Amino acid sequence: MLEFSRYNVRNLLEEFQRYEPRVCGYPECYSAGTFVHTYCREYLGKEVHVYRFEYEVPTWVVTTFNIYTFRDMIPVQGYPAYFSPSGGFVGRLLYLRNLSNLPPRSEVEGRCVLAIVTSRLSVSRLYSSLREHGAYGVLLSVPKPGRATKLISLSPDIEEGPVLATLPLEEALKLATRYVCEDLYVECQCEKGSGRVVDVIAVIEGKKDSGVLLLANLDSKLFCPGYVDNLSGVIGILEFARAYVQLRRRCSDVPSLVIAVTSSGSYSFYRRVRRRLWEQVRRITDECGISITKVIGVKAIGFVAGQVTVFRCREACRRYGLLVDVGKYVDCREVVLVTRVPNFFSGTDMDLIDYVSVDSVIEGLEVIAREVIGNG
Repeated sequence: MLEFSRYNVRNLLEEFQRYEPRVCGYPECYSAGTFVHTYCREYLGKEVHVYRFEYEVPTWVVTTFNIYTFRDMIPVQGYPAYFSPSGGFVGRLLYLRNLSNLPPRSEVEGRCVLAIVTSRLSVSRLYSSLREHGAYGVLLSVPKPGRATKLISLSPDIEEGPVLATLPLEEALKLATRYVCEDLYVECQCEKGSGRVVDVIAVIEGKKDSGVLLLANLDSKLFCPGYVDNLSGVIGILEFARAYVQLRRRCSDVPSLVIAVTSSGSYSFYRRVRRRLWEQVRRITDECGISITKVIGVKAIGFVAGQVTVFRCREACRRYGLLVDVGKYVDCREVVLVTRVPNFFSGTDMDLIDYVSVDSVIEGLEVIAREVIGNG
């Protein structure tokens, strides 16, 4: 079994301060969210510490996209860092409650920024602040449904003015991501009838073995940035699948893989998530040459929210009472990856995922495979 670090918030903050004392300058962050501390192993075998911090959903967000490897992975003060455990893309989300909470110039200067702002905020003030901080990229002014979105350039060398275009949201997002990251494309899911954008799926294509799935929710009142890259378990699932490919190549007698997606939302909600997830998993796994047998929906299971757990079905049924939900879908020779999916329609559901390195996943899979094969 994989070992995950599960602490209470106080212990986690002590751990964080011990390794990153600069974060002490942001005490307001501690009461706002939940902090998860896990380890990642670099390719060279060196253990590095990676931190995730989740804020409450703010009213606006500044998202910076940068490329890092583990060697130059440095936690920004109190801000979450999202990454692919295979070492490719890293996206940093800066959740800012107000303009006085902008990070120091040294942390923003030279960064390529995709800033998404709701119509309730002062776009011009944010624009000026980001320009003063030396950021470049684009600023999106997200209006009410049905109104065009302004695409505003942060680059100082635009002679014809900062407003690049006024477009429908989907087109504006596509154009904005082209400015920020050439390898990022966006798909919008619209509500039937009204045409209102319900959610936005952005897929960042890095190296062939290093894709990252990002999701965000957009409703009629607020662009909810807390759900960007926070479909709990998606990155873990894709990395898990890649690790599984490597294990299958070394050992042919490995149990088949089942992905179980759970949600506190309605059945139609997680059915849609399951369908979307299956499409993405199938696309990734086709490239890897792996066969994933099922992606199933599991309703309201009782384990620690936000944790990704890898286990055999028999053990899952015993430990988490999944017999009714999972037992009819899988047998004891199938490995199950269960992850909890946040309900996009609940502003308080901000669960996190434990990130683990591919090497650790492979080690855990080898243990599971030995148990399953050895015990029949």
